[in-house]
Amino acid sequence: MSVTKMKDKVMSEVKDEKSLDPYLSELSSDVSSLRDDFAKLVSHIGDLASASSENVGEKGEQLFNHAREGVETASEDVKGRVRQRPLTAIALAAGAGALIAALSRK
Repeated sequence: MSVTKMKDKVMSEVKDEKSLDPYLSELSSDVSSLRDDFAKLVSHIGDLASASSENVGEKGEQLFNHAREGVETASEDVKGRVRQRPLTAIALAAGAGALIAALSRK
C-alpha cells in the first residue's frame, strides 16, 4: 500500500487523537522491527567483510609460497646446471658482465 493511500485511510478513520493510538503502536512496532533488521544486516555485512579479508590474506600467502617454491626450484635447477658444466657457467657469467659493462658505458 502506498504511503498516500495509507495516509488517506488513516485520516478517514481518525475521529480524535485517541483513535490514532493503534496506528501509532503499530508504526512504533514496525520501526523497532526495521531497526533490528538493519542491525542484523550491518552485522552480517561486517562478518562477510571480515571473512573476505581473511580469504584475501590466505590467497596472498598461498601465492607468496607458490612464488617462493618456484624461485627455489629455479635456483636448484641453476645450481645443478652449474655443477654439470662449470666452465660454461663461468663463460656465461663473464659474457653477461661484459654486456652489462658495455651497456652502462653508453
